[in-house]
Amino acid sequence: MTVDSGAGVVPGATNVASGYHDEGKGLAVSRGLGSAEQGHARGKAKLGAGLDLKIPDTVGKGGYRATLTITALSS
Repeated sequence: MTVDSGAGVVPGATNVASGYHDEGKGLAVSRGLGSAEQGHARGKAKLGAGLDLKIPDTVGKGGYRATLTITALSS
């Protein structure tokens, strides 16, 4: 979701189908929060996202982890 648009930013998908209930892949695959074309105007943008976790009540004890990768490139 784009909170403050600028610098040619294009927001990613606003909703991602859950891999738990909605037969999607959830966050098991890479998802883009936003992007801009090569050579975009200089400036700044503010992106935001909410996260609604769906966890089955039959999950066994143990350790679980996830990875969040943020990449910002400029030329």
